[in-house]
Amino acid sequence: MFIQTMRATSNIINHHNLMTNSNSTPLSFERPTPKSLKIVEHKTCFEILDEYSNYRCTLGRSKMKNILQDHQIIKVLLHFIGFLELNELDRSGAEHIANVYRYRPKNPKKYLDLKGLQGYDLIAKNESLPHPREYISLSTVKGHLEKMSTFMAWAKYHGYISDNVFYKLPTKKISKAKTVFSFNNQQLSAIFSMPDYIKHQYRHSYYYWVPLLLRYTGARLNEICQLTKYDIVIADDIYCLLIREAFDDQSVKTGKSRLIPLHDEILNKGFIDFVNSKSDIRLFPELPFCNGYYSHNASKWFARRRKMIGIDSQSGVNAHSFRRNFINELKQKLVSKPFVESIVGHEHAEKLIKLPNEIVNSIIGLEHNSESFDTYGEQYSPKILQPIINCIDVSHTAHIRPYFSI
Repeated sequence: MFIQTMRATSNIINHHNLMTNSNSTPLSFERPTPKSLKIVEHKTCFEILDEYSNYRCTLGRSKMKNILQDHQIIKVLLHFIGFLELNELDRSGAEHIANVYRYRPKNPKKYLDLKGLQGYDLIAKNESLPHPREYISLSTVKGHLEKMSTFMAWAKYHGYISDNVFYKLPTKKISKAKTVFSFNNQQLSAIFSMPDYIKHQYRHSYYYWVPLLLRYTGARLNEICQLTKYDIVIADDIYCLLIREAFDDQSVKTGKSRLIPLHDEILNKGFIDFVNSKSDIRLFPELPFCNGYYSHNASKWFARRRKMIGIDSQSGVNAHSFRRNFINELKQKLVSKPFVESIVGHEHAEKLIKLPNEIVNSIIGLEHNSESFDTYGEQYSPKILQPIINCIDVSHTAHIRPYFSI
């Protein structure tokens, strides 16, 4: 009788409950269903992926661009399975996919002879070429397989599959050798002696500012390209960049906000006047949002720039090399590790000293009484960090005229 009553009750409580307050819109809530009574709808692997991505959107814990990127990565991997029933893939099948996936060419859509191909067909076609296209890196392979494992875990917990066959899947060992190196003195001199710097003529403002900001802040390329004029603030009477994720289209690798005091060389070049002159919210509106980042076009531009001064694409230097230079210079000047990590925003950086200033004004005079400014509150004071940043050598850029000079 008790069991029958419970079964009868379960039929009632699993209907949607309409819960209302006075003068409020009805809200619909669904109660849990016992596993023994739950029927899992059969779906293809791609339909399960759609549900997974929709779930993440509803949950609201990930940025939309990250959800879309992960969706595309997992979709690419699903094409390697070759059948639609996700639960039919076993561990050995997952291992086969992991083995072949490291031969996937980079950006296959760029090449006419690879365009439209998926899975094993893509690998086979690339390998048949006289000169196969460059493969994705082993670290990329590892990251993509981890995303696949996260998706499979979600599918398992929601009853679509019985096992996560991608869990801790062994992959080829990744070399810890450096892939990006610092610029040498000759390369730095060449970069800041390009014709636009000499003639003081720039097609876009970022041609002038992005290399300089990379040189003297140690920030990542996208962190610079996504800056808004509200990210230039005064803290402890010092001009700083506020690196943060204030908008959906902004991203920071570690997700943590930080303040970077501006080097005197940046101030001397007229950066504050440049920011004040902007009518657009973004400092570099000519850089579009592409594939989840504002740095897409700037990265391609700098690659062309690098080629113009004779730096080979295989030399291991690119726009990220500015960050390497910044860190290495401070290291050679015996700046302690916690200070450097605090400036460049490494994930394991310590949070130590709370800023004495709780009120931060933007350079256009607006007060920000917002919780978002509390996120940088526990780090070294700008008064401590500014002298450290000013240790970066200015000899390579001393000849460059201020931005607004005639």
